[in-house]
Order: sequence, then C-alpha cells, then structure tokens
Amino acid sequence: VEEAKRMLQDKEFDNLTILSIAYESGFKNKSSFNNAFKKFTGFTPSEFKQSESDHD
Repeated sequence: VEEAKRMLQDKEFDNLTILSIAYESGFKNKSSFNNAFKKFTGFTPSEFKQSESDHD
C-alpha cells in the first residue's frame, strides 16, 4: 500500500490507471487492492488520488 500511495502521489505515474498501479504494487486484482488500500488509509485509491491532486 505504501508503494501505491507513493505512485498515486507522484506526477510521474499520472499516466497509469489505478489498476496498473495496483498491479505494479504487487496486488493481483482490483478488489484486493481497494480493500487493502482503504483499510490502511481510510480512503479508496480514487479518493486518495483526488485528495492529493486537490493539494496541488
């Protein structure tokens, strides 16, 4: 999840979909990624990415 958070925050990875970031972070499917991400951050990956872009 930490790697995914880093990638979601990094403009270098803006071209990747959230699903691609999930796979790059070692998750096998979107559901397990979303569940783990929300458990650790309190946000879905989409919510997290949006909140980060709001800070720019």
